[in-house]
Amino acid sequence: MGFNTDMKKILIFSITGAVLITGIILFIVFGSKDSYYNIKILDSIGTVNVDRDNNTIDAYEGMKMRDKDYLRVASDGFTRIILILKSKYMIIRQSL
Repeated sequence: MGFNTDMKKILIFSITGAVLITGIILFIVFGSKDSYYNIKILDSIGTVNVDRDNNTIDAYEGMKMRDKDYLRVASDGFTRIILILKSKYMIIRQSL
């Protein structure tokens, strides 16, 4: 009872497909460092600033945060942000 040609082709295609799917999954899970998180300002009211590269920028709707950005919300301000995280951690704390 040996494998016929059709069964060998099916086996080869199955193994190749499994390897490709595994590679895609590994790329998604362990992809490049820059693809781990996305932080975006949804909206802001009042005084909301972002300190970036030794400059202070007024926050705006849809603004994407970058690594080492510092978000400052004054006592008269309010903002909502969206965090899309993948295998990373983030520390959010209130400053007084």
